[in-house]
Amino acid sequence: VLRPTVDCNQDCLFCSANETSDNVWTGESAMLAEIARAARRGVGRLAFGGGEPTLAKDLPRYVRAARELGLDEVELVTNGVLLDRAGRVEALAEAGLTHAFVSLHAHDELLSRHLTQKIGDFERTVRAIERLEAAGGKTAVNHVIVRRNVRYLPDFVRFVRARFGGRVAISLAFVTPQYKALEHPELVPRMSEARPYVHAALAEALAIGQPVWVGA
Repeated sequence: VLRPTVDCNQDCLFCSANETSDNVWTGESAMLAEIARAARRGVGRLAFGGGEPTLAKDLPRYVRAARELGLDEVELVTNGVLLDRAGRVEALAEAGLTHAFVSLHAHDELLSRHLTQKIGDFERTVRAIERLEAAGGKTAVNHVIVRRNVRYLPDFVRFVRARFGGRVAISLAFVTPQYKALEHPELVPRMSEARPYVHAALAEALAIGQPVWVGA
């Protein structure tokens, strides 16, 4: 995972992206050198994360460099908000982007704004997922489980299946208690509290044909 920035255009209360991590290269030459270093090491899959990597104006160039240097899989880890704009996804697809991992932590605008602290981003992210899927790459949704959304997990599964027709997978990940989440321990549910909702969501996914896996 390489990060062109630690800045983000959302302010999720449970964000686990550590601003002091070493894998940040904000300069163009430094990032291109690190991509080349990864290629020489034989890395098979490279992901651009953040912060929010779409804030980096040179992102398509980084994707293209990775593919031209022989990396078979290049992934974007994003909230997708800026990819709602015309041409953004197409530029990344043309550069060779193969995978997208898009953060979507709610099934509606109201819950989304509580978690991301941004108004109107929910539908922009959903449209970005549609654009990414239509561009031909493999797209998955990153859904972080916290106390405020855990009871809606079955609803989220149904929403993703209805909106994307089973073409976009869901990754369920339990909140990581680090960085901002340490300031909001009330957002971390007990495993016993989350378990029945996770089971119900997985059962619903199997019943309606929605690809899903449980991550971290």
